[in-house]
Amino acid sequence: MWDKRQGRRTWCLAGVIVVVGWGWAGPPVQDAGQRQPLPPQAARAKSLKLIHDVFAEDLKAAQSAEAKTKLAAQFVQQARESRDEPANRYVLYEEAVALAAAAGDAALALAILAELGRDFEVDLHAMRVNVLAVAAAQSPSKETSKTQVELLLPMVAEAVDADQYATALKLLQIAEAAARKARDIPLLAAVQKRTEEVADLQKRFARQQGYVDRLKEDPKDPEANLELGKYFAVVKGRWERALPLLALGGTGPL
Repeated sequence: MWDKRQGRRTWCLAGVIVVVGWGWAGPPVQDAGQRQPLPPQAARAKSLKLIHDVFAEDLKAAQSAEAKTKLAAQFVQQARESRDEPANRYVLYEEAVALAAAAGDAALALAILAELGRDFEVDLHAMRVNVLAVAAAQSPSKETSKTQVELLLPMVAEAVDADQYATALKLLQIAEAAARKARDIPLLAAVQKRTEEVADLQKRFARQQGYVDRLKEDPKDPEANLELGKYFAVVKGRWERALPLLALGGTGPL
């Protein structure tokens, strides 16, 4: 729905209001080489004080989830206009992420975080986990909590696919908390079952670490290639990774 008075586009997704106005498409995506380093702590502290001084009344008034998301959008727009002030831009994005997460709007928080990551050299993986944990804790409704679980599970799959099992388990902890807030027993059971599966995969992968280390020393090690190839084929079903390893795994029959 297009709101002519506010000049923004909004839509409702399972109870979550997503704000895309104020030029939400943002500036052109920057190459990784164009990202700036994190501004110094002193500069960020100065910017934070300035922002809290200027927006003191707005921050105090932003008590509802909708008010927080609207203020987050204002901060994003201010960040985009602060191209010559890296510290202000970074802190405005950071505060916008915090507001969206405090509103329980995980999707909006992640979208803003992605924009921040295009501008600055930050650890997005760690920041995403922290943001999702806050959003799950602050979810304003059962519907929003359910939406958060649906957002988290594909991220778990991506982490598992990359063999980042510790990250996957952290995301599943957040998903379980959200499923409990949603009061959805089938969803909670599905998350718990997925947690058991990922924990088992983590144990299996840990047993392959020795072979991973051996390939770092000798990429043509036949036994290490064979064992890792079997792991990716049989356990992970990742044949595109398995076949090159199996091809270097000796000449005998599998």
